[in-house]
Amino acid sequence: MSNIYDLSVFLEPQEKILWQGMPQAAGSSPWSLKIIQAFGYFGLFAFGFFLLIGLANWDELGEALGIWLTFLGLSLAIAFAFLIVMPKVVRSSLKATNYIVTPTHAVIVQHLWQTQISRIPVPENEEIVIYRDQNFHTVRFYHYDNRAANPENRVYRVYQFERLTPTDAATAAKVLETIRGQAGPDAQPVFSSRPKST
Repeated sequence: MSNIYDLSVFLEPQEKILWQGMPQAAGSSPWSLKIIQAFGYFGLFAFGFFLLIGLANWDELGEALGIWLTFLGLSLAIAFAFLIVMPKVVRSSLKATNYIVTPTHAVIVQHLWQTQISRIPVPENEEIVIYRDQNFHTVRFYHYDNRAANPENRVYRVYQFERLTPTDAATAAKVLETIRGQAGPDAQPVFSSRPKST
């Protein structure tokens, strides 16, 4: 039996949950999905274009019939993939994501096809920002990778809890503020994955 809603299975032993939340899957489409859908509409437009060109020149197609059918099939496949399949994958991904704040880390758990766990320490001196969208809020925090020998080569990474309700975003930001620097000055993000439990 899956223990997917008992989020403590993704934490270290004795680690407790200070806050947990999920992105909102319903509502307006995320920008990434709108971009994906634009490719789908392009595929639909290409299908219509090739269909009209082929039908207008039906008596002259001759040996080009195979090429015409190939273009029709490819453009329809692109439209289907980007307008039907990908939106379902994006929504499923949102439903399969959990955000957790522990006394030392922010944890992002994604369990769509396999379980991916990101444990991110919240640095003491980095900013925690709430970005407001029309319907949702995103809590964003930053982390420098301190492992580079030369400080100029450090990688600046952005992590976020996205598509939260205004109340959840305010609470998450407040709790993240309380754990700043608790993982230690040299703590680095840890990423792991495992097969999805059934």
